[in-house]
Amino acid sequence: MSKEQYTLCLLAVSKRQACLGISEDVVLLDAHVTASAKQWEQMCMVVGGRIINGYCSTDWLLRLLYRTMDT
Repeated sequence: MSKEQYTLCLLAVSKRQACLGISEDVVLLDAHVTASAKQWEQMCMVVGGRIINGYCSTDWLLRLLYRTMDT
């Protein structure tokens, strides 16, 4: 599943009241994920802990680690 699909899934789950805080933490590494402030708030309702978006377009080490683990 791609990182974009994870964010879409979090947004879909945020529409269900019974699923608030269903995930403890979400870490998105090397994911160029953009969302509006409202969408981030919706995703935060589903996550009980933290959402960490570890993306930096100039971070070559993160890119290398992601590509190594993805294979």
